[in-house]
Amino acid sequence: MILAKIGLIAVRWGRPLEGTPKTVIINQEADGWYACFLCANAPVTPLPSIGQETGIDLGLEAFATLSTGARIFYPGWYRKAERALKTAQRRVARRMKGSHRRRKAVTLLAKAQQTV
Repeated sequence: MILAKIGLIAVRWGRPLEGTPKTVIINQEADGWYACFLCANAPVTPLPSIGQETGIDLGLEAFATLSTGARIFYPGWYRKAERALKTAQRRVARRMKGSHRRRKAVTLLAKAQQTV
């Protein structure tokens, strides 16, 4: 892909573009660079109706209760990610400002924040 004022860029496509690309936005995240394409004349296809409706009640005992009575309990991965975030923040706080190890700890902290 060729961008103005930047040049040739290698892109890993997640799916083919639909429509005519008009604008591209390039962002740097903790785990790499991302390109967001804004396309004109993209076909809009609504999802097919399946004829079923569902009510969801978020609660304290269970994470969610569906209208059918099924209960979904709280997933533990969120608390686990929060613990990892806490340790990464502590690690950054212990490092000396301006050091190479602090820079490495900050990138690990950014990745931990991205998962939470």
